[in-house]
Amino acid sequence: VSSTITDTFYTLTGIPEGKHYYRVMGHNNRGWGNYSNIEDVIVNYEGITEGLKDENRFQCSITSDLKDICVSYILPRSENVRISIYDVSGRRVKDIRRYDSKGNHSLRIQNSKSGVWFVRIKAGEKELTRKVVTIR
Repeated sequence: VSSTITDTFYTLTGIPEGKHYYRVMGHNNRGWGNYSNIEDVIVNYEGITEGLKDENRFQCSITSDLKDICVSYILPRSENVRISIYDVSGRRVKDIRRYDSKGNHSLRIQNSKSGVWFVRIKAGEKELTRKVVTIR
């Protein structure tokens, strides 16, 4: 796609439906690394309609201010929310369960260690996982 991408997250758009294969290669001050294993992904636009109704939307933002993990989300209805934080080995290190009302919510999770973390938020049947980095 490009050799000038400077982030670990990249969105491809305009991909036709079907099965696609990809692999990535990293670059740093020591040069290019090896290619990753080949991954396959199936693109299927079935069921997507113009202008999804607001009551079906679940919006979430997971970021890090390099010290703490910040989770903001909008619930279309009152429901149970579970926020789990995993280390790079897949071990769950924090688990927060709560019942939140419809609307905007924000949560700052203090973290005592530096590292790469995976934050998973589940609200009802919808789920989102993001990678964040913290530095202490």
